[in-house]
Amino acid sequence: MQGLWQDMSQKLEQQQQLTDRLIMEMTTQKYRSKFSTLSTFETIGAVICYACALAILLYANRLDTWYLMASGIVCVLILVVLPIFSLGAIKNMQRLNLKDNNYKDTLTEFALRKKRFMQFQQINLGLTPIFMLLSLPVMTKVLKNKDLFLEGTALFWFVPIASIFLIFFYRWVFKCYKNIGKSAEGLIKELKE
Repeated sequence: MQGLWQDMSQKLEQQQQLTDRLIMEMTTQKYRSKFSTLSTFETIGAVICYACALAILLYANRLDTWYLMASGIVCVLILVVLPIFSLGAIKNMQRLNLKDNNYKDTLTEFALRKKRFMQFQQINLGLTPIFMLLSLPVMTKVLKNKDLFLEGTALFWFVPIASIFLIFFYRWVFKCYKNIGKSAEGLIKELKE
């Protein structure tokens, strides 16, 4: 009878370990999928950014004044560098090791990565109005070969309208990032239970 109990106890322990491992794998998969949606959108955005940077570089000869050339250089830098950092920040969140760390270490590491991720997104979103103001004259010169600073009546209408749009867009994007972060944190907290 004692041998039967020990055998049954071992089987239950093995079953519990298997269940725990499956739960951990499912949680890890759910956690990573939260950020894969962001990664998809950021990748699409990166392709668009690189296409715009390429267009500016291809038509750089049209940027014939010092202020258009300086704006073009800053725009190309922003269009090339920010997507790299943004995708890197998302990958950093996805690579959080849920399996090998204990609960406390995982939660601490998640909080640190989430803080860095949200700070980067704030910087990223904060640079967007600067980019908008710099890219408008550059893209107008590249696409229409017109200098907005010299023929700038459209500039006075576009900036306020685009600024209103950007405010609503910022709030929506930042809210999405925060919601995904909270949802991922909820998955980690479920591990304790």
